[in-house]
This record gives sequence, C-alpha cells and structure tokens, in this order.
Amino acid sequence: MFGISVRVYRWKRGFTLIELLVVIAIIAILIGMLLPAVQKVREAAARAQSENNLKQLALAMHMYQDSMGTLPDNGFLQYTHGWYWGAPTPPSPAQAPACSWAVKLLPFIEQQNLYNNWNYNTALKVFHDPGRPGTGAGVPWTGNTGDDSIYNSGPVTDYAANAMVIPSLNNTTPAGSIGWADKYGTSPTSNPNAKHLTVQNISDGSSNTVLLGGKLIATEAYGIRGQEYITSITNPDGSHPTTDDEPISNSGIGYHNDSWSACWGLMRGQTPDNIWWAAGSPYTSAAGPQTLDTWIPGSTFLIAPGNDWWKFTFQIEQDQPLAKLSGGTFNRWGGPYAGGGLLAMADGSVHMVSYSTPYTIVIAMCTPLGGESFNEPF
Repeated sequence: MFGISVRVYRWKRGFTLIELLVVIAIIAILIGMLLPAVQKVREAAARAQSENNLKQLALAMHMYQDSMGTLPDNGFLQYTHGWYWGAPTPPSPAQAPACSWAVKLLPFIEQQNLYNNWNYNTALKVFHDPGRPGTGAGVPWTGNTGDDSIYNSGPVTDYAANAMVIPSLNNTTPAGSIGWADKYGTSPTSNPNAKHLTVQNISDGSSNTVLLGGKLIATEAYGIRGQEYITSITNPDGSHPTTDDEPISNSGIGYHNDSWSACWGLMRGQTPDNIWWAAGSPYTSAAGPQTLDTWIPGSTFLIAPGNDWWKFTFQIEQDQPLAKLSGGTFNRWGGPYAGGGLLAMADGSVHMVSYSTPYTIVIAMCTPLGGESFNEPF
C-alpha cells in the first residue's frame, strides 16, 4: 500500500590540497608569461605617443618658421629671469623674443591661453614622455616670485632642442665676443647674436640633422622634476649633482646659483658657439686639420684646451640611476626605452637611434653645417 522512496545522496569530490596548489602554480606561471608581454605592449604604446609628441613639436617649429621667418631660438636667460637687471619675471607675450623655444612654440601647439596668461601649475602632455612617471609638472608653485621658484616651477620637457640648430641669444658669436662680452642689451631683441637658421638652409640636409629629441634623465630625478639638484646624492666635495631638467620657463644659456646648469633642461647638442667657457680661439683655415678633440665641424670656435671630454657628451643613453651613467646626464640625448633614444630630424621624421651609436655619428647628426659624410643609424 505504501511505496517507499529512497534518496541516495552522493558526495561530490572536491579539489585536494595538492590539486589546488598545482592550479595556483599554473596560474602563476601563466601570469609570469603574460606580464612581460603586457609590459612590452605598454612600452610600445608609450613610445608611439612619445614619437607623436616629437612630431607635433617638430611640426610646430616648422609652423613657427612659416610665421616668423626663421626657426626659434632659446632666448636670453638674463632678460627673462632678471639675473642681469634684478627682478625675475615670468614669461609673457611681451617677452616672447627672450623666452625659451618651448614657450615660443605654445601658440603653435594649441596653448595660446598659457602663452597669454602664464602660470606655473600647468603640465603639458606634448612635452611629457609617457614612458616616464608623473605628468610633466615641475615643483609646485608657491607664489614666491624669487629666483629659485621661477627656476624650479612650471611645466618641464622630456624633449630638448638641438642647440646647433636652435641657438641661444647668449651664444658666443660673432667671433671675438667670447664670454659675457656678448652684451645682453636692455630688451629681449637688443643685440641678438644667434645664428638663426631655416630648415631650407641646413646645408647638411634636413633629413640628416637633429632638430630635437628625447633627453637623458637620471632615474633619481623622476620624482623631482624641475629641481636643479638631486639632493639625495652628495658628491665628495659636498655638492649635489644637477638634474639637467629645468622647466620650460628657463631660456638662454647661462649662470645660476653658482653652477653652469641653467637651461640644460631644454637644450642638447651644445658647442663652443653656445657656451662661452668651452670656446677657444676662433676657427680659421690657418688652424689646419682638426679632430673632434679640438673642434666640432661647422663651429665658429675651436674647443678650449682641456675640454677634450666634450665629445663624449654627444651620447645617447637610457635612463638609469646616476651612478650607472657614464659621465652624468649633461648634454646627453636619451630616454626611458630599451631600444634607443627618439630623435626628430629637421624634416619632421622621428627615429629611434640605438644607444650604441658612436659619438662621432651623433655629432654629425647634430651639426647642420658640418659637411660630414656618414651612414644614418636608423
């Protein structure tokens, strides 16, 4: 009469501890295999953006030339920052002829408002290499109008101009005016000595001549962008190494706080034509054949005796801790990428150039009027 139903419960077997550990190990191996691939994809994306930044800046220089008749210069340090006259003054349209090449380009990179109304708290993506941390902002502005605040605050640039093509108005030409005898004048446009070029009169060829490129930065400077010194490192003499990473409000080539580091954040490819303390006697044909120990081809001046180290600053190196860099960051091109440094040529093309490229080739790539014959390293 009554049916009896019997339910049979079956216990499901779960993972054993050993099986779980094996699964976790497999997942860890897969993640380990994927991470390098993800990092490579990220680096490739950052490098592509950096190349695009350089293209935009090179195009802006061409647009500046179309508007002004010549390529930009890097201005007067003494005028814009008041070293010669007393009161430091932020960039402004009225001072534009005395400002850095980067400030001069602002209207041509859709930054007319910043050009008209300068402030020290703006970071500009076009000047920031995404392969480096941060936003491209320098030391936060404190409202202090003193000299140090102006030198450290404001947007920085990961890209430097080639000083052989984009000169300073504080350079050593014409012949015979070595040093501060250049006469800074009383206004941004008085007595400029720069040898202004156009793309068309670069006799070495625009596709063979560097216009601007990525600059080398010590990794210790990543978190202190815009500061003049790496205070976490003390040299044997008690001084601190320079960052070579001043903001774009710095212009010219000159002296600041008992160092010769002013404006290295914006310029590379220096020659005795740009820095008076490296200039020896004016070059003449009577001087006879020269080597890179004594002369940079196309320069007005021979290299002063004792400066034979100069040629080794024409190197391309990857960002590293300062202790691992051969000779610091002074005047060196470079970047954060493993393959090489990015350089924009005067024709607007951008190339990655290997860190192993000899300084002889780098010098030839920097000179616009040197007449060298070389094989392009890209």
